[in-house]
Amino acid sequence: MAALRVVLDTNVLLSSIAYPDSIPGKILTAWRRGSVAVLLSDYILEELRRVLPKLAQGMVVLSAPGGLQFGLPLAPATRDQSL
Repeated sequence: MAALRVVLDTNVLLSSIAYPDSIPGKILTAWRRGSVAVLLSDYILEELRRVLPKLAQGMVVLSAPGGLQFGLPLAPATRDQSL
């Protein structure tokens, strides 16, 4: 069976990182385990790139010179409406 696909916005992603025991944190854990496929748009990724450095003071930032690095699979970008 295919993994459940979900779209997470920036606030949910940030909450999942900041509060791993929260509902968003549990979604992140499910993503890491492969039981959920998270779909992120270019807009959401760009917003994360803008917001994470602002929140970096006192926090571990999950970024690298090449871009965001969650160590998690990202679905390819597509405009296919059947997905």
